[in-house]
Parts: sequence; C-alpha cells; structure tokens
Amino acid sequence: MPRLSQDAIDSFLSSVGNCKLACLELDGSPYIVPVSFFYRDDGFYISGRVRAAWAGYLQRDGRVSLNIEQGDRRVQIKGVAQGNRI
Repeated sequence: MPRLSQDAIDSFLSSVGNCKLACLELDGSPYIVPVSFFYRDDGFYISGRVRAAWAGYLQRDGRVSLNIEQGDRRVQIKGVAQGNRI
C-alpha cells in the first residue's frame, strides 16, 4: 500500500472519529482501548469518561499511540499527551 501524502492524511484524520488508543498501565503493561477523537490544529482531542482508566494512565506517563483505520487506510501516531491534546 502506498504512503499517504500529508494532505491525504489531514483529510483522512478530519473525516474519521474513532481510533484505538494505547498507553501504559501503572505496572508498565500495555493498555489499549477504543476512543473517539477529533483532529484539529495538528493535534488529537480524545473524549472519554471522567473516570476512564486510560486518562489516569496518561497523566502518570503521557506516552501514547493511536491506531486509526477506515477501509484500506490506516494512520499510526506516536506521541505524548499534553493536557487535553495528544
């Protein structure tokens, strides 16, 4: 599968609203959960429940990975959570 151009990636991310978020549990083991997001200003805004376990994990260790798929397109993101922006 060919790589997407940056314009195609931006268009794709603006049209998809769900992804899988991976972070680290307190003991360092991986934790993966489906979440909703929106993409603006080169950042991902994730929505979840107030007491979602992953929110606490990200406050302790902000390293995060997102897997966004739709049809035959997929974008994987690695980053660090900052407040309400990844």
